[in-house]
Amino acid sequence: MKLNPSRAHLDVKLLTSQLTNMANARDIMHPGLCAIALVIRAREGPRFVFHYPPHPDGKAVVREARFGTELDTEPISPVLEGEESDEEFGEEENIGGEVEHGTDADGTHVAPWDRLWEFPTADLESILTPSRAFHKRRFELSLDPVVFVSYPVHIREEGGWKKKRFKKSRRRKEGEREGEEAKESMGKEEEEDEGGMTMFNVVFMVNVSREEEDGRVQEVFEHVVKKFNKALNHAQASDNYVWKESEMILGMKDKAREEIAQTQNVELSSLLILAQHLIYWRRAIAIPPLHARETYIVSPNCDSRQLPIASIAWKKAFPLAPSLPSYLASLSAAPRPYKHFSPSKNHRPTYLDMLAWAMRGGWVTPLRTYAWILVHPEIIYEVDYQLKAAAVEKARNKSKTAESDQDLLSSSTDSSTHFPKDPNSMTTSQAAEHARLARLARKTAEETAIFAAEFEKLPPPVATAHPSLNTAPHLKHLSPRVAA
Repeated sequence: MKLNPSRAHLDVKLLTSQLTNMANARDIMHPGLCAIALVIRAREGPRFVFHYPPHPDGKAVVREARFGTELDTEPISPVLEGEESDEEFGEEENIGGEVEHGTDADGTHVAPWDRLWEFPTADLESILTPSRAFHKRRFELSLDPVVFVSYPVHIREEGGWKKKRFKKSRRRKEGEREGEEAKESMGKEEEEDEGGMTMFNVVFMVNVSREEEDGRVQEVFEHVVKKFNKALNHAQASDNYVWKESEMILGMKDKAREEIAQTQNVELSSLLILAQHLIYWRRAIAIPPLHARETYIVSPNCDSRQLPIASIAWKKAFPLAPSLPSYLASLSAAPRPYKHFSPSKNHRPTYLDMLAWAMRGGWVTPLRTYAWILVHPEIIYEVDYQLKAAAVEKARNKSKTAESDQDLLSSSTDSSTHFPKDPNSMTTSQAAEHARLARLARKTAEETAIFAAEFEKLPPPVATAHPSLNTAPHLKHLSPRVAA
């Protein structure tokens, strides 16, 4: 399929549809094109916009065994291996077109657009957005048996997507008018790109046999990849097409994630009860919020005997990351803020996912400084003495208040709420209430007197220069306390 670069204003949507249909059609799969993806780099970092089809075929392609001689001029068409192939790493395509959701090994929800074969798109987005050195050059990545080939396009250093060319005008006024219109158009373009992308990369995935790989990849690059990206570059320069479409697709993906989260919503109170239950029965651990500025080390409680099994699960979860032993060794080498282990800021989200995985498995723990405070008997006795003194004072004030209230009630002549002065003129209910209050007042006074008498027997505390060496008799029954 050849594209005419001079007709870059053609309908890019129709062109995209044709290419994706070519990727999905079985009768023309012989060119080896099995999937297409769009990756951009915005000012907040790289984003994997989409890939099609949702479940591309990842089976290794082999040449069909034929009978005859080398003079046979019939083309040899590649076929897909059957179930005996040991190089299969993809899943069968969802012919019905339904959006299938699932979970990965650690129970995290995974949408179809979050993975390309077994590779997380969060890992691929950093790899498939190369630096400016690959601007309008061939970029190729091989993940056996699939070859990723693309033609990355970066924004120009002056801020545009194409070099501006101004025609010479015959009249001076027309020249000034064109200059003003050019400035307005450049300003409009800068406004549209504000907060937008700085590069895009349409990646084509080719799956052919090893014998045909070099030639077929070169053909796809020259006749499809290169010209298609040039057409998109023109559409981006003229109408900001790529960024508008990418923004719309990313917004739809974010909206879908929100809906999924709402359908699985659980009340906070129920979630806390469940978490406490799992932690109590040692079926879960509480993980504090992870942060790149925190320092993490290999947990001293990790079971190194489980490292081989954990390494296999680690490789499946993070196929492009260093091995689990290498990752743990780097954390143990020199404790420092975790952000220093990430190669760049774009890798930081992935490294935080790696950290969360290691924390859940008990391989890593935050580095904490713990302090213990030893409280000596002299200080314990002094604090206890002050608390008892405050309690005695409070009890005495309460007793005085009760007596004054009793006197006030006895001196009152209001028969509805208080008691008359003459006990003989009280009603039965008033006499019972008067007797009850009198008993309470006597009991409070007796308890206060007993408590105060016991307090008076206590020797007053004496502060010494070295509390740990104080061996006074009244401290012998006290033991030092340790507070964390």
